[in-house]
Amino acid sequence: TLQFQAIMDISWPTTSPKRVMACGLVALPLLLHSTNDLDRRYTRNLNETFLDAADPDLQGWLPGANGIFYSARLDFFYNTFYKNPQADWRYNLGFEPALMPDADLKVYRHLQSYPWAFKAYQPWIDKMGPADRLAIASPSQPDLPQLQWHSAAGTFWIGRLPDEKPH
Repeated sequence: TLQFQAIMDISWPTTSPKRVMACGLVALPLLLHSTNDLDRRYTRNLNETFLDAADPDLQGWLPGANGIFYSARLDFFYNTFYKNPQADWRYNLGFEPALMPDADLKVYRHLQSYPWAFKAYQPWIDKMGPADRLAIASPSQPDLPQLQWHSAAGTFWIGRLPDEKPH
């Protein structure tokens, strides 16, 4: 820019309309580039999924009092936590995965490598109680027949133990 400034100082006086045109020719592509939604950089989050405890469609499908929401997705935790900050349930995965108990962290790390390996959720299913829920991101119902499933929001499925009655 300093080289261009030196050339402009020599070539055009300060009040020359050519300077304004040159600035416009530089500024216009910058404006178009910065406002372009290239690779959905501005609209990627429009399709984010938020579970709202006030949604009547989710009644009985969210964890009960002191229940645990099991999930291997940080985006699920953040979106659900910030939509329901006063909820009376807990999360197995929170702000930092390293804070998880070792057994849960091992399951989480395995699911990071193999996100579609539904059988890898089995240790969490084995720990689930009636108030607990398992949330899995999948385009179709997860192949885990030991749980009842409900398509929540977006591609998230919520599973609960079959003997659980909606509350």
